[in-house]
Amino acid sequence: MARDCRAPAASSFMALLLVAAAVVVSFLGGGAEARKSSNITVVGSVYCDACANNTFSKHSFFLKGARVLIQCNFKVNSSAAPEEISLEAERTTDQHGVYKLDVPPVDGFECREGHELRSACRATLVRSSSAACNVPGLRGSTQHIALRGPRGAAACFLNLNALNFRPAKRDRTLCHGGGSNAFGSSLFFWPFLPLFWPPPLGFPSPAAPGGGAGDGQ
Repeated sequence: MARDCRAPAASSFMALLLVAAAVVVSFLGGGAEARKSSNITVVGSVYCDACANNTFSKHSFFLKGARVLIQCNFKVNSSAAPEEISLEAERTTDQHGVYKLDVPPVDGFECREGHELRSACRATLVRSSSAACNVPGLRGSTQHIALRGPRGAAACFLNLNALNFRPAKRDRTLCHGGGSNAFGSSLFFWPFLPLFWPPPLGFPSPAAPGGGAGDGQ
C-alpha cells in the first residue's frame, strides 16, 4: 500500500500539468473566436506585506478584492509612421490576489518577449480590500515581463511585478527577525507562469487578520 500512495503523487502532478495545458490550448487555440476576444493579457498581483519589510514572507498573503489602475502604452507599426495607443482601466484582484486585463487585438502591435519596454503597462494601487492591511507599500509596478503564447504574437502576456499593502502598525511579535522565509526582494512576479493558471491549491491567500477582507468596492 505504501508504494501505491507515493506513486499517485507524481501522477497527480503530471495530471495537473496536462489539465492546465489543455485549458491553455482551449483558450489560445480555440479558433478565430478565441483569438478575437483578446490577444494581449496584462496580469499582476497584490499581497499584504504583513511584516512591512517590502518582501513576501511566510506571514504575507495575497489580497482578494484589492483594486488597481492599469495604464498601458502600446507602440504599433503602421503604414504611415509608428503610432502609440494608450489605455487605462481599473481591475479588482481575484481570490488568488491576481488581477487581469484583457486587451482587444491591436493592429500593428508586436509582442517582444523579456523586459522589452517598447510597449509597456504599469499598475498602481487604488484601494485595499482589508481594513487591517491598507497602507500602500510598493504602490506602483516598475517592471514587466512579456511572454508569448504557443501561437506566437497571437497571444501576448504582460506580467507586472507584485504590489503590496501593509498594516498601519507592524506586529513585532509576529514579525520577530523581520519575517523568515522571505523572497528577499521587493520585486517578484506572480503568477510566475500565466499560461499555467490558476496556481496549485494551498498558496497563501487567507483572509486578512481580524477578518477585514471585503469586496474592494
